[in-house]
Amino acid sequence: MSATLFFDLDNTLCRPRAPFLSIFLESCAPLVDSPLVDTTKLLRAWGEALEAPGHSTTAGCLARALAACGAPAPKRVVASCARSLAAAWAATQELAPGAESTLAYLAERHPLGIITNGPSDAQHAVIAALQLERFFRWRIVSGDTTVGIRKPQRGIFELACDISASQPEHTWYIGDSLVNDIAGAAGAGWRTCWISAAEEHLAAGLPAPDARITRLDELPKIIGQFE
Repeated sequence: MSATLFFDLDNTLCRPRAPFLSIFLESCAPLVDSPLVDTTKLLRAWGEALEAPGHSTTAGCLARALAACGAPAPKRVVASCARSLAAAWAATQELAPGAESTLAYLAERHPLGIITNGPSDAQHAVIAALQLERFFRWRIVSGDTTVGIRKPQRGIFELACDISASQPEHTWYIGDSLVNDIAGAAGAGWRTCWISAAEEHLAAGLPAPDARITRLDELPKIIGQFE
């Protein structure tokens, strides 16, 4: 029986060519240029809005962040900035080294899926910009209206098993975060593979991954060793 493989998105399958801060400031210039907005507070509130439970969009997160800073803005301005931010963030992404050939190889042998946290529109824009639909049968984003659960909560991994009709013991999760990805998937009974730099160390108190790689093109050999 072929294992089902689910992947994290950000910093696992792809990475940005430009820092988020510069993209945020440029895309949201009509908001951050206002004397009513403290950029430092807005960025902090944005991070908190991203981690809020439930489904989410870029516009919704931006509106919540502005409200938390005491600087609400007209909906049309927020919506315009949100569209620019989601599009610019997607446009700056590039696949991780070895990702395309590795995914093409694995997709012929295993059912593949993505599980990622983030606003629905932004993450699906990244997936589309990188043309990842050709490899993945399932694309599960925490912000989707049908999801609304964030990693590392067990529920998002259980939902993935329900959608893919896979059993936890025959399912892998590959990601870069020891908490959201490795501990989250392990808590749902999945096998896990941690992708990280060789010098990174395991954190005390967290479950060790079943396997570890530094590049995605090492993954097929790892999966093969468990079959």
